[in-house]
Amino acid sequence: MNNRDNQRNLLIVNSRDKTTGSTSNFKYSLGDVSLDINSIALKQASIPHLHTNISENNNDLILEMGTQFNLSNTAELNYTINGITSSVPIPPGTYTLNSLITSLNNNNGGFGEWYYDPLTNRVDFRVISAGVNINGVDFLTGGAPAIMNILGFSLPVNCPTGVGSTITGTNAPTYVENNIFNIEIPTAQYTSSSLLTEVMTQLNLFFTSIATGTLVNDKVEIVNSTDTWKFRKSNIADILGYKVEEMIFQGTQTAQGVPDLFGTRYLYISSRVLSNGYNALQKGGDKTSILGCLPVCSTYGNIDKWEQEYLVKKDYPSPINVNNLDIQILDDQGGVVDLQGTDIVLIFECWCNTKL
Repeated sequence: MNNRDNQRNLLIVNSRDKTTGSTSNFKYSLGDVSLDINSIALKQASIPHLHTNISENNNDLILEMGTQFNLSNTAELNYTINGITSSVPIPPGTYTLNSLITSLNNNNGGFGEWYYDPLTNRVDFRVISAGVNINGVDFLTGGAPAIMNILGFSLPVNCPTGVGSTITGTNAPTYVENNIFNIEIPTAQYTSSSLLTEVMTQLNLFFTSIATGTLVNDKVEIVNSTDTWKFRKSNIADILGYKVEEMIFQGTQTAQGVPDLFGTRYLYISSRVLSNGYNALQKGGDKTSILGCLPVCSTYGNIDKWEQEYLVKKDYPSPINVNNLDIQILDDQGGVVDLQGTDIVLIFECWCNTKL
């Protein structure tokens, strides 16, 4: 039997005895003692369940207000430069004013650019290539739909030659530029109803009329009688049960799934010192310094206790000398949890060259 395996010691870490930091992200010192550790494993953990289901790690909500339109077939924006008539293709798809302008700028070959001016509520076109001759750029009638008409230009229209030469649409664009709002929901422990109430309070700061939010057959339904809107990919939208990739701009939005207020499923115990590098693989192959995983089985306000039946050892290539170490308690998104100042206890089993 390997002699190293016989020299087992316990390393007990109580956040109450930390040298610096919070109770979920701290430094810890062994004082005048140091350990030459060959292997280590997390044996037990005791962590209060005072991390809220909505925290700074998942309280983002992105609202987009505006309109969109669908192209079932490739559309064309027709133009003439240097006596040659051509077109900018716009692939089939769902577009907002923003994404339509982006597609035009990406597909025109670099002779010009379109941009929206929110102060005038008009779209401008500007020549950006010195290769445009004395006749400039002629935008022609035609196309189904007529893209330049959608942008607010009356056709035909000419943009004079010269880099920086600009023309402005006669009319406002058919589809106004969408407004995007980044919202932070206050951190707290929520139920489905209380979270929906808070979300509606925040949304109604941006809607032009008061919208209502209710739970219909356990699913969130938000009704706005004046604005067309949708959520962008964000944590709160996911938590409310919305699949944002299936949303379109409209006044009433019903979630595809039920709210998920369970919060983090696991707490991860991480230490750069004790991992001595990487110890786990996570999403996308990310390497992390996680030494153990604690399933969250308690309700808010109680405590999660865990003991490893079969120890998972971290073996070091050569002994590491430990006097000061770090501990982080992470949620399942990799963010440090807020335990509101309550203490944790971790017990590690160490394989050392000598017995304490």
